[in-house]
Amino acid sequence: MPDHLPPLLGLEAFEVSARHESFAAAAAELAVSQSTVSHRIRALEAHLGHRLFERLPRGVRLTERGRAYLPSIRDAFEQVLGSTTGVFGQPTTVQLTMRAPIAYNTLWLPQFVERFNAEHPNIEITATSSIFTAMLSAENVDLELWVGSGSWPGFENKLMFNDPLVMVASPATAARLGAGVEIDAVIDQPLIRVIGSEDHWDKLLTTLERTRAPNTQDVRVDSTIVALGYVMTSGRIALAQRRLVEPLIRRGELTRLLDLEAPTADSVYLTIPQRDTRAKAEAVLFRDWLVEHARPNEPAEHT
Repeated sequence: MPDHLPPLLGLEAFEVSARHESFAAAAAELAVSQSTVSHRIRALEAHLGHRLFERLPRGVRLTERGRAYLPSIRDAFEQVLGSTTGVFGQPTTVQLTMRAPIAYNTLWLPQFVERFNAEHPNIEITATSSIFTAMLSAENVDLELWVGSGSWPGFENKLMFNDPLVMVASPATAARLGAGVEIDAVIDQPLIRVIGSEDHWDKLLTTLERTRAPNTQDVRVDSTIVALGYVMTSGRIALAQRRLVEPLIRRGELTRLLDLEAPTADSVYLTIPQRDTRAKAEAVLFRDWLVEHARPNEPAEHT
């Protein structure tokens, strides 16, 4: 294959055709004829030396190499869109809707939204919250923060970080337990479990080779933000993501117990729904801005 860039019009036709699985629909979006799209695809395939599409009676289907090639091309176009918006801005105010779990939306995102808005005052952000993200439609959402495995069909998922769990209590509870408290004394207290993550305590105790009898004073809640509210007003103890509790610990509203971090298989991702049109440029801009500004001081194992 030649060492110069593939034909850019061919790359554009490839990305649009792959999105629609149709040369005809791609032609409509690009405002050219279907034969022009077909010609550009064939020129790109000739340049690469491989077929990108299987031609079907109705529409087209990506070949194995086409599927492997598409993510990097789509990402390149989105970076161009985001960079263009970032450097040249928009002539008018643009709406951007972002959704995140309520705890991250309350305790972690505001600092970054504030800074981003100062740099891009023409982008008006609507921040909405979710509890059980997988159950919600992304129809009206441009960008979303999800916590999980990263395996969500229909979304472009960019890893942000893994957020380990730490053990927190109210300052009064921590004072009552004492500075040299041991794990056995901690787990003798009533605990808080977050629905969907109830097994985090069990996994931690297994790692520490500890067992715990059922405690009727334990409470199950539906989000981390609710769990932290219970921690602040009761003697119960919770496991929560480190980034969420660090500001509360600094302000003296929570106290961290024991010098340990419990790893979790779930990581934080920024996702953009894959639709029939390209991702909104402002969503790509904000996503890439967050990736740049939210991770600079992270240890290597958490990036």
